[in-house]
Amino acid sequence: MEERFYLTKVIWYDGTDAYVSPFILKAVIGEDTITEESRQKLDDYMTGNGEILKIDIQRGALTLDDIIALKGTTDGDLTYYRFSQMYF
Repeated sequence: MEERFYLTKVIWYDGTDAYVSPFILKAVIGEDTITEESRQKLDDYMTGNGEILKIDIQRGALTLDDIIALKGTTDGDLTYYRFSQMYF
């Protein structure tokens, strides 16, 4: 099974409010689920911030160039930061 990075929306609940946050996570091509490795990295990143309710894969596979292009953009800077914290 081949794995790729995808832009996802993670819906999480902090005990009071629910939030939708973009993350770049690895998923198996052709399946609607992220890999166990990505789930563990997401759980580690979110520890203490709330409960993950749902993960939606948003679009096709991202290349490394796509991910790097997010850096420095208004909407993508935080997404890139999360990616770098989780995978590097």
